[in-house]
Amino acid sequence: MSNIPPRYNQIYEGDSAINKKPIRSDEELATALARLTQLWGAESDCSEGSELELLAKLIVEYERQHHPLPPSDPIEALKFLIDQQLISVDSDR
Repeated sequence: MSNIPPRYNQIYEGDSAINKKPIRSDEELATALARLTQLWGAESDCSEGSELELLAKLIVEYERQHHPLPPSDPIEALKFLIDQQLISVDSDR
């Protein structure tokens, strides 16, 4: 029994990575993210790995176009990294 969400096959015409279409709505994005979660960790040299790679690219492209991240303030970014202890003020990293 397949764990693929029913809408996935309708949107992407099967589970072959070759048949993938661009994501065109937030509903399709949610479906694609659910499928990406199922594929996570797949070996890159198999069909699931190829599907994962292509689906990730489609998701990134859709999110860049429809949900862009605002530019970050460099000072706020440094404060965040210091707060998360990923860097220190006297760090050489």
